[in-house]
Amino acid sequence: MQAIQLAPDEAIYLYGFQSGVQSVPTDLYGLSQHQPVMCFTHVGLTAYISKVNTHDFTGPLAEAHLQDVQWLTHNAQRHDAVLEALAQQGDIFPVTFGSLFSSLQILRDTMLVQRQIITHGLKRVAGCREWGVQGTLEQSAALDVRLHEALQQEPTNLACSPGRRHLQVQRLRRELERSMDSWLATQKESVFSVLTEAAQGFFDRQRQTAEHQVLNWAFLVPHQHEQAFFSRFAAQQKAAKLYGLILCCKGPWPPYSFCRVAEE
Repeated sequence: MQAIQLAPDEAIYLYGFQSGVQSVPTDLYGLSQHQPVMCFTHVGLTAYISKVNTHDFTGPLAEAHLQDVQWLTHNAQRHDAVLEALAQQGDIFPVTFGSLFSSLQILRDTMLVQRQIITHGLKRVAGCREWGVQGTLEQSAALDVRLHEALQQEPTNLACSPGRRHLQVQRLRRELERSMDSWLATQKESVFSVLTEAAQGFFDRQRQTAEHQVLNWAFLVPHQHEQAFFSRFAAQQKAAKLYGLILCCKGPWPPYSFCRVAEE
């Protein structure tokens, strides 16, 4: 699709890129179930696009949409569904939700300027998928386990008097609480070192404070290493849970974390 006619209130919505001359899977629709996904080929890349109403993404209506969780979730899911369908036919360089162009010429110019970045990104993610590893910490549980371990290691150092013993335990508990950050850093480093052995790339994503995350990582995992990655994760998840560090693995996702530069 090399010619696209836009109405005055329409814009081009971009989903992502693939290398070479590609086609669109049959009956693939974009954010709107009435607008099919189209492809535009330029400088050795195929861009996947569809038409959208400009007012949905700019102006007062867009401000309302940004506050509408249901609208955002629905359209973000449709965006990802397009990328997942495209990934079935080859490696995809995804762009984030809401990437608009006012004309085909501007898209063409962008592809020319960022051709090397996109091409490099596609090579980097070839044969891989992105998996997320997120973690939260139950601090009281972690502190209880660490305190129990410390008391088991040096039981003879405790006083015979119940009162003095209580004070010693409380003092030790405060010391362990003060060292919680360094202890957590050690635990995270251990998980990280094990998982990266089965991954080709890593990105430290922004943690979600509302979810009390202590880690939010993305791993780029080759298809042939996924089972090894899952096995390593399961072992780390089990060990971490004993200390109140709750790990979960999510995905696969389009490799957003490893194709970020072209969006800037």
